[in-house]
Amino acid sequence: MDEAQRIVKMHDPHRPMFLYFAHQHIHTPLQDPPGSASQDECAHVSLDDPDGKNRNTLCRMMNTLDKTIGNFVAMLKFHGMWENTVLWVSTDNGGMAQFRNFGHLFPSASSNFPLRAGKATLFEGGVRGVSFINGGLIPATARGTIFHGLLQHVDIPVTLAALGGTKMSNSDGFNVWQTIMTGAASPRREVPLNVDTSFLPHHNFSGLIQGKWKLINGHAGLYDGWWSNDPYTRTLPTANQSAVKFGGVSVWLFDLSIDQTESANLASSHPEVVASMQHRLAVLADPANGYEAPQPNFPHPSSAPWLHNQTWAPWLPVFHERTELFV
Repeated sequence: MDEAQRIVKMHDPHRPMFLYFAHQHIHTPLQDPPGSASQDECAHVSLDDPDGKNRNTLCRMMNTLDKTIGNFVAMLKFHGMWENTVLWVSTDNGGMAQFRNFGHLFPSASSNFPLRAGKATLFEGGVRGVSFINGGLIPATARGTIFHGLLQHVDIPVTLAALGGTKMSNSDGFNVWQTIMTGAASPRREVPLNVDTSFLPHHNFSGLIQGKWKLINGHAGLYDGWWSNDPYTRTLPTANQSAVKFGGVSVWLFDLSIDQTESANLASSHPEVVASMQHRLAVLADPANGYEAPQPNFPHPSSAPWLHNQTWAPWLPVFHERTELFV
């Protein structure tokens, strides 16, 4: 926050500026914010409720983030920048639910209700993100409107680049500014949620949305179910909500136009849709089309914090050496 304030304070408001302001605030480990500013705001989340302590802590963390965004907007207004600003706020995934308890280690205590599951899954609770746009540059006709069409995170930088008078090359995103501002049809027809054929033992951790249809192919994620609010309780899927085998692969097929909560797996009754979407995923997973298996998510020991003033840091000394390493 201090760095954002410094950047805004030093910036000439008559010149363009792009600022990527990424809070890592709503994440595990759950930690009570310092001070008591958020206690009253979250007093309604009782410590005696199911997972009440973690839910109260998460509420306080969210309340602190909310105030931080408010302070950031006030900062832009104070420096005369708000009326020419587009503020696009987006999450990277849904909240992680309390699906496991290792003693005092809780993954998180979020609820994406009525959406299914959450972060680390391909269900809607994990991949359907919350986003909103504000700022003085937004026309009055667009304020207060809601867009229900199909968008993907890669559309955000392409749209912002277009607003800045340039464009991004080699991007899968669309410029959706007019779509959002006027409610016009989205240019996006599909969203590849994940394409990973290296995931063991399922050999597939893939998902695709095409129009109204959503297919999860192989592994769906770390957990499943629906977590309600007040009280915070979990409902497990029934037999007709669970995966079915199709071509030896576990699949889920949902009609999101009528079932955004993913409560009915329609794979058995629409095998032609499953086959078509599996074929599309196979095309996306073809190395001839540019697919590469995900790299192992293990940090290199040379980047360890104890070697870099307690900070995860790049460790290759100069750019040309990094280039040679990957040639």
